[in-house]
Amino acid sequence: MSEPAGGDSAVPDPFAQYAGTVLWPGALRDLTDTTLCPACQTPLAPYGCPSCGLDLRHPVAADLLAVSTDAAKLFDRRIALIGRLRFDAAQARAAAQQVQRTPTAPAPAPPLSWLPQPSATAPLVVPIAGAASTASSVPVPSAHATPAPSLSAPAMSTQPHQSPPSQSTPRPSPPRQAPPQSAPAPRDPSLPPKRSSVQILLLLVGVTLVSVAAIFFLTVAWIFAGLLVRSLIVGAFTAGALVTAALLKRRGLGVTAEGIGALAVVLVLLDAWSLRQNDLFGLGATEADGYWGVTLLLCTVLFLGWNAVSGLRVASVAGFAAAAPGLGLLLSAAAVGQDGVTRVYLACLGAAVGALIHRFTRVSPSTGAAAPAGRRPGADRAPDRAPERAIVFGFAVVSLLGALATALFVDPGIEVAPLWLLGAVALVAAVHAAMVVGVRSALPAPGAGSLVFACFCSAVAALALSLIALIIAIRTSTSTMPLLVTAPLLVALALALGLEFLSNRATGARRTAERVAALTAALAAGYFGLATTLSAAAWPLGVAVVRGLTVFSGDPGTTFNPLLSWFDELDDPVGATSLWALGALVAAGALAAASWRAGGLLRARARLVAALFAATLVLAVPFTGPVSGLLWLVTALFALVGAGALLALFAHQHGRLPLGSLRPIVLALVIVSISLGFLVGWARSDTWWIGTAAGILALVVARGLLGAGQEANVSGPADQPARGRRAQGRGALLAGAVLLTLLAAVVAPWALTLGARPPASVLLVDQLRGLTAATALLQLFFAVPLPRWVQLTERRWAFRTLLAPTILAFALPVASLAAALDPAGRADLLQPEPVAGIIHTAVLLAAAALWLALRGNRVGAPIERLTAIVALAPVLLLLLSAVLRATDAPTTVADVAAPVAAILCCALGLTLGSLGSRTPPGTPPSMPRRPSDRLALEAGALLVLGPATITAIATGRPLGWVALLLAGLAALLAAIASDGLFGSRSPRRHLGWVALCLGIAGLWLGLSRSGTEALEPYVLPVAAVLLVLAALIRRFGLVDRRTAGSPVAGWLTLAGLLVALVPLALVSGTGALARPLAVAGVSAVLLLVGCAVRWTPPRSGYLAAATASGALGLLVTSGGRIVALLRGPEDAGLLIEAWLLPALLVLVVAGILSARSGRRMLGDASAAGDAHITARLAVRTGYGLLTLAITFGALAEVLSLAAVAPDETPLAAPRVILLALACAAVHVGLIRWDRTPEGRALAWAALSGAGVALLSGYLHGVPVPLEIVTVPVGLAIVAGRLLAADFFRNPLPGAARSTQFWIQAGLLLAVLPSATLPQAPDGSLLRPILVLALGGALAIGGAALSAAPAWHPLAWSAVAAGLVAVLLTALNRVSPLLDSVPDGPDSRLEGWLLPAALLTTATGIILVAGARRGTLAGLPAAVGDRAPDGTIGDDARDDIRFTGALPGPTPPGPTPPGPQRAPATDAAALLTGYGLVVLAMAGVLGAEVAALGYEPLATIRVVLLAWTFSAVHVTLFQLDPSRGGRWVAWLAIIAGGVAVIAGYGHGVPHPIEIVSVPLAVALVASGWLHLEATPSARSWPWLAPGLVVLLVPSLLLDVTESPLWRIVGLGVLALGVLLVGLRQRLQAPFVLGAVVLLVHGLAQLWPWIALAYAAVAWWLWLGIGGTLLIVLAARYEQRIRNLKQIALGISSLR
Repeated sequence: MSEPAGGDSAVPDPFAQYAGTVLWPGALRDLTDTTLCPACQTPLAPYGCPSCGLDLRHPVAADLLAVSTDAAKLFDRRIALIGRLRFDAAQARAAAQQVQRTPTAPAPAPPLSWLPQPSATAPLVVPIAGAASTASSVPVPSAHATPAPSLSAPAMSTQPHQSPPSQSTPRPSPPRQAPPQSAPAPRDPSLPPKRSSVQILLLLVGVTLVSVAAIFFLTVAWIFAGLLVRSLIVGAFTAGALVTAALLKRRGLGVTAEGIGALAVVLVLLDAWSLRQNDLFGLGATEADGYWGVTLLLCTVLFLGWNAVSGLRVASVAGFAAAAPGLGLLLSAAAVGQDGVTRVYLACLGAAVGALIHRFTRVSPSTGAAAPAGRRPGADRAPDRAPERAIVFGFAVVSLLGALATALFVDPGIEVAPLWLLGAVALVAAVHAAMVVGVRSALPAPGAGSLVFACFCSAVAALALSLIALIIAIRTSTSTMPLLVTAPLLVALALALGLEFLSNRATGARRTAERVAALTAALAAGYFGLATTLSAAAWPLGVAVVRGLTVFSGDPGTTFNPLLSWFDELDDPVGATSLWALGALVAAGALAAASWRAGGLLRARARLVAALFAATLVLAVPFTGPVSGLLWLVTALFALVGAGALLALFAHQHGRLPLGSLRPIVLALVIVSISLGFLVGWARSDTWWIGTAAGILALVVARGLLGAGQEANVSGPADQPARGRRAQGRGALLAGAVLLTLLAAVVAPWALTLGARPPASVLLVDQLRGLTAATALLQLFFAVPLPRWVQLTERRWAFRTLLAPTILAFALPVASLAAALDPAGRADLLQPEPVAGIIHTAVLLAAAALWLALRGNRVGAPIERLTAIVALAPVLLLLLSAVLRATDAPTTVADVAAPVAAILCCALGLTLGSLGSRTPPGTPPSMPRRPSDRLALEAGALLVLGPATITAIATGRPLGWVALLLAGLAALLAAIASDGLFGSRSPRRHLGWVALCLGIAGLWLGLSRSGTEALEPYVLPVAAVLLVLAALIRRFGLVDRRTAGSPVAGWLTLAGLLVALVPLALVSGTGALARPLAVAGVSAVLLLVGCAVRWTPPRSGYLAAATASGALGLLVTSGGRIVALLRGPEDAGLLIEAWLLPALLVLVVAGILSARSGRRMLGDASAAGDAHITARLAVRTGYGLLTLAITFGALAEVLSLAAVAPDETPLAAPRVILLALACAAVHVGLIRWDRTPEGRALAWAALSGAGVALLSGYLHGVPVPLEIVTVPVGLAIVAGRLLAADFFRNPLPGAARSTQFWIQAGLLLAVLPSATLPQAPDGSLLRPILVLALGGALAIGGAALSAAPAWHPLAWSAVAAGLVAVLLTALNRVSPLLDSVPDGPDSRLEGWLLPAALLTTATGIILVAGARRGTLAGLPAAVGDRAPDGTIGDDARDDIRFTGALPGPTPPGPTPPGPQRAPATDAAALLTGYGLVVLAMAGVLGAEVAALGYEPLATIRVVLLAWTFSAVHVTLFQLDPSRGGRWVAWLAIIAGGVAVIAGYGHGVPHPIEIVSVPLAVALVASGWLHLEATPSARSWPWLAPGLVVLLVPSLLLDVTESPLWRIVGLGVLALGVLLVGLRQRLQAPFVLGAVVLLVHGLAQLWPWIALAYAAVAWWLWLGIGGTLLIVLAARYEQRIRNLKQIALGISSLR
């Protein structure tokens, strides 16, 4: 809604009638929002309101903002008063309800005199919309019954206030009496004060500066003034600070008062320091701790009293912070004469006692009494002093920790001193905790921080009490060691149990604190038990275990490890201390059990008690050894304890002895007892077997706990995971038993031969043979399926456990070690060799065979079975080797053992595969042999055959080639499938190729070792085998030979022919001519026959093989001879062509024959399907041969140029010319007469040959001149592309991009080499001048033709080629000149640079003009580069003019306002044109900047660059308002700036204003033009850059010494800019002129300012600055308003 301004005041303002439409703000914050119009609430523009036209640049706008701010504050105050009314009404209603419940009521209070008085029955409804309360109305009784109770004020609402209604006239209100004049209501203390962070920062900095000044003032006064003056100064400052802070607090300046209060606290402490330092009243002679203790306590009283009078929070913080250290220092002073530790202890204890003052920092409990009349709610309640409490808590924590730490070292000579020292610490800590949590819950619940402090104090108290017994025991441990292992544990445990008992009967925070204390005591007990009691009780067990770990030696009872022999010196490890410790553990368990039974916790803690007594039992067993003197008794007792615990578990499993939650404890007892018995038994040679046997039996018997009977009772799919876990557990137990068995097998030979003391080598053989025997027998046992005794899962566990030991035992060379022994050593072996090795290997082979043969092994354990099958071949190899070694067979025979084992396994696999494919009908589905069995056997064969094959190849053994042949036989057996070999569909048929390779390797290895050197025996047999295989596959293969050819046979034919021809061709390069002529003849015959015979699907593969092998043989033979001729010492001359041309002729004839044959087949109507594919293959083969001929010829000619220098042979230039022209002619001819894809590809190949010839000639400098070949080849490319596009017949616009690219490439080829050639030795400039002129003409001509669409392909290509020629020529001439710095470059640089730049710029200008002059869809082009459907935006100039009139009659009437549609132009041409102009500017800039090192021309070059680019900027900005023109204009001015910066780096010009002023004038001129054309533009982006360039360089130079003309000129210029900005209402000139003028004045006046500053002491400046900051903070709001008015005035400028 809108309303006319003016209001309803008695005397309306005469200007109100002109206000117009004024909308009321939507929210109160809109009144002070400087981005919205104050009349219509529309977002403001830089100059005013775009909607209603209100101009805010008027000076009255600042007054309007001030009035709006005051109105917003008044509305906030109004809403606060309404909230106060609602709050008082709510209090009155609550008081009335309380009176109704009270028998008697006090006298009623008088009504509010300034409110309208309602009737006694009708409640007064005070409406408010969305203010401080959510209630819509609050009834207020006519009279107050009682004063309001002590209720806190409600929290301030965060909802936005609704704005007042915007009607034309205000709503009538009932008459009311004016309220009495009184002071405003005090602010409720519960509400947070409104403080500005800036104001607080100003106060903080100001107070800090004044404090520093005061400290230095006191220091100076103390040094230079007398005692009386010092005292008066100190007292005056302190009293003034105290009184000032209190007065400011009463006047409501709380922040300032707190800051000065902090200063007062610092001054009081300084007073105390100065009193003692000045030795007033003899205080300098007092003891320091005592003086400061009394001082801090007096300061506590002073500060707390000051807080009570003034209410300053800083006084409260300082008072509470000084109490604890004051009392601590006072107690420390009382112990003068004592040692330092005692004084520190007393100081910490006193500080802890002083910290009890934290009780007064908490809120006092509410008594429920009402607040007296006239007092605000909550006035009688003590405030919650959280910061003070945190400080006091910190002192208490540090003091208690210090007292606890130092109490341990006070009075070390008194054994019972810790009783009162630590007791006092515990007492103080307990009092702290009780004061926080409350003994009888009289205090309110503490907060989180207080609760943490209480828990800390309770923990300290418990720890102090626990340490009493420990410290006393340590001090008396020299005489009574048992006290140390008993008293600390029992005392701490009793304390923990007692605290736990008490905490179970407490609640709230007290319970938490007692629980923490109990936990601390329990931790102390646990630490004491582990550190002293348990270590002493476990000493006998540790000695026994360490002796067992040393392992017995030759004699029973002696240790084996000399490092641990000192344990033998302990004849009696069981002493009185260990017995006392064991008794203490028993007593601790009994005490805990009794306490928990009394507290009703024994059932819940039964597992802990049982664990304690079980551990005690384990610790008690080693005590029997020293008593009886028999170690076997200790081992047996451990075994008996484990057996008893195991029996208890069995009884629990069968329900005879329910253990409940104690089952894990009993299970742990079994594990620990058996393990300790096993370890202890290894201490002697006559007891190790007891522990080992007990361990094995325990593991085997323990499987019954997870027995199969229990699994049988489990039913249902839900119990499958449980059954699986039990099975895995049984397997793990059996695996442990197997490992212990293997360990016993290894140790048994050692134990059995201790008396004989055999050599170490004999003992090693016996132990390894024991391991092989044990592993073989165990493998044989577990290979037989016995489900009643051993389940399948257990067998799998056992197999996996035995796998690594079996491999290790049989892989070690035990037989070699035994053979190396002397006869006496072999006679001492427990198992004779080699019989033991043969038997063990045979047993292991039998185990593997059982895994393969038995039916029960085929289901359930596939991995283990396959592993055993894979191991058959290696075990068979070991058995064969052992038998050969036993029969003394020749060593050469051993080379064929691995192939024989592999052949046997492969034969067995072939047999199993054949039998498996013929499974009888009655065989169950799970019983037939799987194909994986054969694969596993073959994998094992490969495992033994691989190393043997590698060894046969790498070593020179005589029968190595036989091993390779046998390996090939094994691979051949593996390649045979159930359906044969040649007609098989199985993937294993490919192993036949491996067999073939192995056979070839064996043949070649045999020939090599027999000394054969001729190549034919190596290749011809292999070729014959390949051809025979091809014939067999064609005859017996899967492909019908009558309708199609076999691909495999075809490839084998190709391989056979290549093996027969290519190796012989490779070695035909040298030697007699018979071999190369024969190979070349055979190759030519194969090539011609393969291309002449008609290709059909059944024989196409073989003909293709003959063609490929013939072509390759011919090329390799001819190429080899040509290379040999080129490597010769003499020039080969025409001999190269003698070998080259026949080969090329054969290739060309063969290619033509093949292509013609294929074309005929394609023309045959019956050619379809495979025949069509074959015909296409023949055609492509023909064209491929022609391409190969071109490639081979070009390569040969290139090699001939590279081999012989061009000046040494007269044939170099003719070869290049003929090859390039011939290939170019072939290219053009094929493009003209052969339009097939193959013909196009061949044409490109010919062109590539021409390019190779041209490049080779260019690199070798032939022919001279080079243009003989570059121009024809380039024109050939252009002609070919034009012919391919039918340009001469149908010159349509819009040619393909590839056509345009190749035309451009041809033109570049014609001109680019000439542009890149180095300078002629004679210094001739004819070529570069001609290239520059022709390139420029080509570029300009192409740019002129670019407007015609039909000439686009040629025009743009000509532009690109011409520009490249111009730029490269200029670069080629300019680069040497730039490299001559500092001796050059001279003016010749501009002689080459400027023509190139002018030609490039002219090309760009013609492109831009042509793009704008051309037509598109019948519309004339316009100035600019907008899209056809685009509009001329506001950024463009208003005076854009069209170059021609629109077609058709002009409609009558004025031109409609608004942006007009602009005709479209060629955007690519415009972009290219502008880019060329930019490129020219960049090139000129780069070259001239690089040439600034030449000092004679440096200044003139920088000046000309700056002036020229400035002129270009202004010209383009005035004449070309399009976007591209603007970009180029800005780039021009940037280039000028870069030139100036580069010149400044070289020290030119001087002065800098010669170049900075033109740039600045150009920027200011272009900005001024834009501001005139665009009213909405601001002055900062368009005038500020120019003004900065104009003023800032001179200003920077003005800071140092500067001439008078610069000082005067800068001042006058800055003043002029300021006045122009003020006159034209432009913000940027006004601000920049003012800033530069101020800085300029400051720079000129700085020496006098520095002189004045040095004349006054620095700390006085600190005091003055701090005082100013405090005054500014006190009037902070008014200063902010003044700054806003100034900012608003400046922001109103444009």
